[in-house]
Amino acid sequence: MTQHETVQHEAPVVEDVLAALREYVLRHILQNDTNDTDGTGGADGAEDAVEIDGHTPLLEWGILNSLSTAELVGHIRSRFDVLVPPEKVTGANFRNLNAVAALVVELHGTHRARPS
Repeated sequence: MTQHETVQHEAPVVEDVLAALREYVLRHILQNDTNDTDGTGGADGAEDAVEIDGHTPLLEWGILNSLSTAELVGHIRSRFDVLVPPEKVTGANFRNLNAVAALVVELHGTHRARPS
């Protein structure tokens, strides 16, 4: 096994997971895209941009709903190779990005999408 392969199977660092999840939510769920050339509401200027951090209440603010949560779970599977079991899709685990990142790190060793 090469060193690169070994690195792929190590547990992800929570800060890296948090950064990747934040980027996904901004680009795909909130659609904060600085390249919005069609005028449909992407972040063309500072007044349109939405900022979120690890503590932003995703459910309370309506950022995550049933559809966007399902999309995020799919992204977690493809990006981090982690299956989120239905019983883990709870308000507590998806209340903010810190909780989601902690869930991804927790499940990484036991709920892999592809066998190692």
